[in-house]
Amino acid sequence: MNYLQGIALAAIFISTAAQAEQRFNNSFFSEPAVYGGLGASRTSLDDDGYYDDIFSDLGAGQPRTDDDDTGAHVFGGFRFNQHFAVELGTRDLGNYKASSATATYKQNFGAATVSAVGFLPMGKYVSLYGQAGLGSIGVSEKLTIDNFRAKSDDAAGTATLGAGVELRP
Repeated sequence: MNYLQGIALAAIFISTAAQAEQRFNNSFFSEPAVYGGLGASRTSLDDDGYYDDIFSDLGAGQPRTDDDDTGAHVFGGFRFNQHFAVELGTRDLGNYKASSATATYKQNFGAATVSAVGFLPMGKYVSLYGQAGLGSIGVSEKLTIDNFRAKSDDAAGTATLGAGVELRP
């Protein structure tokens, strides 16, 4: 699943949460409102020979790779009024592994974000929205060669942008 599909999935969950709120209150939103959602994704890592290079440098032979994984996304927000919300999210971006007879290399990726979400009502049932925020992407790497083990953690900042259409019954 690519980034745009992830945004679309998040929009569906936001819309679903909004629909549940509408049915509960017999109106779309009774601000302020709290919302949340879950998402799933399927990721694939194209390492461009990265694993092959590491194993070659270590003299560990040709690696077998596991470069596909299922990730999860959890988010929640606080909608102050019909025009503005703040949203927090965390995402498991996947776990990847390469191994040979003498070595194993694992990478785990994740992200956390905070975003401002602006809504522009286009009528009773439709709103446009835009989302912008900041976050952190982290990677944890573990290398095992025979009895030697090494671990490294790193993080970097990122920006998030999104736009969509919110539909309500």
